[in-house]
Amino acid sequence: MIQAFVEQTIEWLPEIKSRDGLEKWLELVETLRSVTEGKVNLYHFLEWITYYKICLQIFLETPRARVTLLLSHHHESVSKGATVPQQVRESLQTASDLLNDLQVETYSSMERREKTEFILEQMRFLIAVARTKDAEEGKGKDGKDTLGGGEAEWVKARAGGRKVNEQFLTEKENEVRIYTDLPNSRS
Repeated sequence: MIQAFVEQTIEWLPEIKSRDGLEKWLELVETLRSVTEGKVNLYHFLEWITYYKICLQIFLETPRARVTLLLSHHHESVSKGATVPQQVRESLQTASDLLNDLQVETYSSMERREKTEFILEQMRFLIAVARTKDAEEGKGKDGKDTLGGGEAEWVKARAGGRKVNEQFLTEKENEVRIYTDLPNSRS
């Protein structure tokens, strides 16, 4: 019952954003994230939620990931509109942190293709943050590029790559979107 409510609410998000504005949309997204994490008192729904909390979290982990992805994309759009480099980095860092807090590879309720796409998004944001931090660091003393401030993100992105099955990606029916429009990508 609650899963259906959450999924229906997710479908309403675009309409709410256009009708009620960004502030209400962000409020609802954060509320959905709290509900799907099991941190909101769901007394209004049913008292038995506490008893079924473990089952509820399993059923809501995929909707939580989807809502979190929406919120990350919002922060990415904020970074694209930012004029100050620090704002760009902070928005990208927030988007990356939101996604990378989720361990979707362990979600039994998420389809393999969606898991793969989610992991690729995690990697895309990590790379964007790493590139932003590296650009701030500049070049090393000898004039060569350094990993600089983004080294931790590069390591996490490489680790994320190990979570993706290459054979799965090569199968025609499992084609996923490849991003060439990384924020702050180098030419």
